[in-house]
Amino acid sequence: MGLNDLESASADDYLYLRFLTPLAKLFTAKEAIRCVSEGLECFGGLGYMENSNIPVIFWDTQVYAIWEGTTNVLSLEFFKVVLKNPEIAKQFH
Repeated sequence: MGLNDLESASADDYLYLRFLTPLAKLFTAKEAIRCVSEGLECFGGLGYMENSNIPVIFWDTQVYAIWEGTTNVLSLEFFKVVLKNPEIAKQFH
């Protein structure tokens, strides 16, 4: 299902999007931080030096987790959907 198909999406499809979107944002933000941190280690000391501009990548990655919503906010979004529609959580059990 593409973005142009949202108008024709069923109620269940929309519910799945509401259920999975906070999880996807949370996972990608946290994994990006971990992956970029590993990448900086490959540069050794240069990855730590601010004048190399390499640490900027790490700073930008940290902002991603904040910009998309903190872990707490994304968790609340997830549980709001589950509390309104408890049957959706049973399908992922």
